[in-house]
Amino acid sequence: MRVLYVTPYFSPAAYYGEAVENAYRLSLGCARLGCNVRVLATDADGPRRTAPVETGKPILIDAGFEAIYAHRILFGALAPSLPLRLLMEVRSAEVVHLIGLNVATALPALIACKIFNRPLVWSPGGALQPWRGDRSGLGGPTRLERMLAPRRVVMHAASEGERDACAARIPAVAIATVPYGVRIPSESIREPREGRLRIGYAGRIEPRKALENLIDAAALLRDSGTSVAMTVAGEGGRRYLRLLRQRIERLGLGGEVSLIESSLRGSARRRFFDRIDLFVLPSHQEHSAASVAEALARGVPVIASEGTPWSALSEHGCGLWVKNDPESLAGAIQRLAAMPLDEMGARGRDWIKRDFDWKSSARKMCDLYAALIFQRPLPDFATTAAAVQSRHTLAPAR
Repeated sequence: MRVLYVTPYFSPAAYYGEAVENAYRLSLGCARLGCNVRVLATDADGPRRTAPVETGKPILIDAGFEAIYAHRILFGALAPSLPLRLLMEVRSAEVVHLIGLNVATALPALIACKIFNRPLVWSPGGALQPWRGDRSGLGGPTRLERMLAPRRVVMHAASEGERDACAARIPAVAIATVPYGVRIPSESIREPREGRLRIGYAGRIEPRKALENLIDAAALLRDSGTSVAMTVAGEGGRRYLRLLRQRIERLGLGGEVSLIESSLRGSARRRFFDRIDLFVLPSHQEHSAASVAEALARGVPVIASEGTPWSALSEHGCGLWVKNDPESLAGAIQRLAAMPLDEMGARGRDWIKRDFDWKSSARKMCDLYAALIFQRPLPDFATTAAAVQSRHTLAPAR
């Protein structure tokens, strides 16, 4: 099967965190399963820099698949050479997988799929799940984008929450729910805790993540006598980072909270997870939150907010799913501090190894591609938006 991935950002870009990692791991997994994979992306790596790659020509990536980068100009994923290249690549592909709702890549991809009548899998990456306070204006596909979509299009949701959002916003399409996987280390080596409870967050630093709630929770913990050392690491907008630094200073948390303005990769990321006792994600909205799965895969218990798709943390005995406010976060941290964290981490690692393997995710996606290419019935993990809405309508009131 000839599969073309179209994404605004791709490895080695790191600024956009799990969005880049998920695109890379999915294309790698499908290539290893025998798909003829090619990736078309821009060289954007954040609002001000580009990735160190050669543009305009195929570059061999792991497992024998190729990536082509179009040079970004000005801002975002605006790459003048991308539309023409898209026409060439879509024409030779059997199925196209569009990642994200970036207009600069989505509109040309939709037009090309329409022209050549290619089936499309579309991963919105959480963009159809608005959160309170979102002022980005990216409310989902426009009417024009829906009109341009090919006849054979399936939305890809990474969680049940994203599936429901897709069904509500684009009721005329089918939706396949395929969780993203996570790399699982061969062993989990934890550095022993000495003294203070070590709390960590690693990922994009932006208002949607609600990290001010985590910082305020650190102040509540300090005032209640709970000794913590908190590390918040990642890249993000200058304004929000400045607000977080000011909040840490105003609350007198310089000795409790460290703000690392850098994406952690490779050995630095491994050391980060090895040196924390608890991972906390206080996000308003997430479609997958791969950082949670990554923490669990390394044996670290997790506290995640109700805006994330991780309600099963308590069920699996490896963390808590709580309201997203400082009091709830501080209370959850105090509860876990008194629990056997090593045992919880081991349970979480077993859960991730069982249910979040990249090979399984890639195999499901290949099955979906095959169904679209050969016009077979969709796999059982796909459903229609109408069926999703009907299930919610018929669900008994609680």
